[in-house]
Amino acid sequence: MKIVDVVRPGSMYQIIGPVATLKRILSNRSFFQEKGLDISIFNRGHFYQTLQQLSENNVASSKVGIKHRIKEYFDRKAKHSYLLSVVLVEYVFRTIKQVVDSYLSYKRNPDVVVLHAEPEAYWIIRHFKKKNIKTKTVVFFHNDCIPFKMYLLYYPKLDSSSYWSKMMKRYEYIINNADKLCFICEAGMKNINRLYPQTIDKSFLIVNGITDLTSQELKDVSNIKQNRCDNTINLCCVGSVSVRKAQRKVIEALGMLSIEKRKKFHLAILGAGPDLPYCKEFVEKNNLCEIVSFEGAVLNTDVYKHLAQADIFVLLSENEGLPISIIEAMRAGLAIISTNVSGIPELVSNDNGLLIRPDAEQLAEILFNSEKYNWKQMGENSRQLYERKFTFERMKMDYVNMIKSL
Repeated sequence: MKIVDVVRPGSMYQIIGPVATLKRILSNRSFFQEKGLDISIFNRGHFYQTLQQLSENNVASSKVGIKHRIKEYFDRKAKHSYLLSVVLVEYVFRTIKQVVDSYLSYKRNPDVVVLHAEPEAYWIIRHFKKKNIKTKTVVFFHNDCIPFKMYLLYYPKLDSSSYWSKMMKRYEYIINNADKLCFICEAGMKNINRLYPQTIDKSFLIVNGITDLTSQELKDVSNIKQNRCDNTINLCCVGSVSVRKAQRKVIEALGMLSIEKRKKFHLAILGAGPDLPYCKEFVEKNNLCEIVSFEGAVLNTDVYKHLAQADIFVLLSENEGLPISIIEAMRAGLAIISTNVSGIPELVSNDNGLLIRPDAEQLAEILFNSEKYNWKQMGENSRQLYERKFTFERMKMDYVNMIKSL
């Protein structure tokens, strides 16, 4: 039996791909044990081996929302300040070191440690090398592997600075010293192999996959779709409401249509985030209240019900990995409109949707000519593609094969 520790410093309440995957791993503990892997997740001072343990110890706190709003405030200020950008990034980096130190204090001796972000990867690999510890290290990359591309969206003043050079040295230390580099999309693996050819032999592709809906949930989806009696084309966005996820561009596209054309559509936005005030203000100022609804932060277990009411899932991000939100929409049988960036083209083709620029004008043109497209057939193709390539059944076998390859 191989002992595998996953170190996760951040909240297990975040609705993001890595957290959802870790929860699925805990839910499938018996499967991994049968395959010879004993997996534990270290989070906030505790080791978890079941989803029930995690739920019992991770109690939501009102302080999380306050801290999040404070962080959003300073992040906005940091876009215009190099010094503040350095302080914020270094603060996160040092805070994660405290979590790593807590994990290391248990003096465990696992066969493998799995890491899902650069800061914890840097500190743990550095410690193992310094102490000559033989535990194997696996680092997952959840983006397109253009180094720190997403950081520059939030902290543009860091570009080409001395601190940027320091970040790059840490990054290169990770990729040169980790035993295995894992990627959730082909685009990420190709980029890092192109930039750092020495990584080719230790690269492993584990494409994102999610658990299928239960038989009852599939019946719910079918019933919701069959009971729709209007001719409205329902659009849906799911995720943190942010400039990067670009819900504002979807709303702006609707605002470009004539009043008569707008009546054909309804947009539901699921999620909360820093760009929500802008989006709500734009909707009110442009008289879009009747066709745009803000559903707020929806429980992950209920998202499928909202997706079932939609015809088209829209995501206009400028930077992604392989978005779980698109895979969830495919699972629910939706046509997809998204951007030709990162790993998204691995999910979307002319068969199940449209790839466009992250551009409101181009989306408005598509909506204006919506009758040209067979959205229903695209949705059916999405579901079929999900069943072929993006299930968790496939992903968990890839995970087992990756660990056993060490």
